[in-house]
Amino acid sequence: MSSPAAKSAWSSKSLGNRFQHQIFYALLRLAGPWPAYGLLHLVVFWYNLRPSMRRNAGYFLTRRFGRKIWPVRFWQSFQLTLSFGKVLLDRAMLGVLGRGEVTVAAEDMDNLRKMLDRGRGVVMLNAHFGCWQTGMAGLEAIDRPVNIVLQKGAGDVDKHYFEHRSGGAAVHLIDPSGPFGGTLDMLAALKRNEIVCIMGDRVVDGDANSVAVDFMGGKVKMPFSIFSIASAAGAPVAVTLIERQGPGLAKVHFADCFELPPDLGKSPAALRPWVQRYAGALERMAWQKPYQFFNFFDMWVKE
Repeated sequence: MSSPAAKSAWSSKSLGNRFQHQIFYALLRLAGPWPAYGLLHLVVFWYNLRPSMRRNAGYFLTRRFGRKIWPVRFWQSFQLTLSFGKVLLDRAMLGVLGRGEVTVAAEDMDNLRKMLDRGRGVVMLNAHFGCWQTGMAGLEAIDRPVNIVLQKGAGDVDKHYFEHRSGGAAVHLIDPSGPFGGTLDMLAALKRNEIVCIMGDRVVDGDANSVAVDFMGGKVKMPFSIFSIASAAGAPVAVTLIERQGPGLAKVHFADCFELPPDLGKSPAALRPWVQRYAGALERMAWQKPYQFFNFFDMWVKE
């Protein structure tokens, strides 16, 4: 479980240490998912006794539900954190036990195939919403290489579902902290007509490559580099949000699909409308499924 940052900047540092995570993994292997879900309730309740946990969950909850008295906010914070923990357990369950089901609507799958038929690859723009970690398992039917842009900090001990598999990862990882922020690797993957999956709701490399857009009644900074890359490659963009529907069950939503004009370059003014379009799609899902939006930090710009 990633630790909510106390400041406006987010951190990928896991809340629990490696040993604590191994307890859940071992419990999954030895007793199955239900005892692990039971232990999760106790752990989440304990952590929500911390004011810092409730504060960090409260940034979004206040935007969504308004200010609430302490018992209500505690319950909301508990529900949000519990939902996040279930997502992480589902991810481990898929990797450790091979249990889990990710569904994609036939129409969305057909649209994805049509986009790939153009030969320019596809940018799947994700967010920290629902089962974003396991949702890519639903792409296995496409039979096309998947590249995931993933940055893990030194304190992040959470394992993605493919990291549990003894046969090695079934996907290619692109490190955005590498040379040119992984841009060359992403462009090369799109040129090979592959899928590139990347998060679009957090700024990881400073404000230089971000723009302020409207989100949940305020302004937030979101990165624009991937939109510039999609424009340069001529690749269509699919805003892909994965809803958790139950234990081990996830549904992929193509919340929006669009193509950018060619050669937009790196102009923030030219790219802002497209970042705003992505933010709008994410906001609609966050309103519909508030306990599946997992940004535990103050992402709003002070005006």
